[in-house]
Amino acid sequence: MLVFKIALIGIAGAMLAMVTKQFKPEYSTLVLLAVCLFLIGYLTSNLKEVLNFVQTLQKRIPISSMYIKILLKLLAIAYICQIASNLCEDLGYHSISFQIEPSVNYLF
Repeated sequence: MLVFKIALIGIAGAMLAMVTKQFKPEYSTLVLLAVCLFLIGYLTSNLKEVLNFVQTLQKRIPISSMYIKILLKLLAIAYICQIASNLCEDLGYHSISFQIEPSVNYLF
């Protein structure tokens, strides 16, 4: 159910940015950034459930917590780089996007 909410918010934000771009192109960038920041905030508010699941999994499978911390940090960095790359590409700065994108591929 959470995925549908996120998808709907994203689609509504994209449509709002498209409408705003027709009348005030300079504000469409701000709308796009606001929607992305809202989605990041919304997703991080549910992060506690994911961390509880990881702790439950760690209790069942004997894995060092150091490895789990490294894995979560790598996922966070990859997610942030992917968002930044997509934003730069949407704004028309393809050269900056292509510089950010290899950092995501380098991690994985």
